[in-house]
Amino acid sequence: MPTISEQALDKQFINYALERDYESMISMLPQYANNAGVEGGGRHLAMMLGILGTDYKPEFKSYAQSSGSGNAIMTFTKEKNAVEA
Repeated sequence: MPTISEQALDKQFINYALERDYESMISMLPQYANNAGVEGGGRHLAMMLGILGTDYKPEFKSYAQSSGSGNAIMTFTKEKNAVEA
């Protein structure tokens, strides 16, 4: 089970995602991945942040423990009024 501190870091990262504050997520990622013990060093999150744009609507589904770490279940849906590049 993640510690209270790890859960607090998870919550902050999730809140940044819900606010579409991807710059803060990118800035926070190295220390977050290290201090919260993010699986794979957070590489999957870095890849996600590399493709997400502000035209994707985040939705938080759940938070659960898996293999000793916390995992957020979220979806990012392209908004209907988004313009294709």
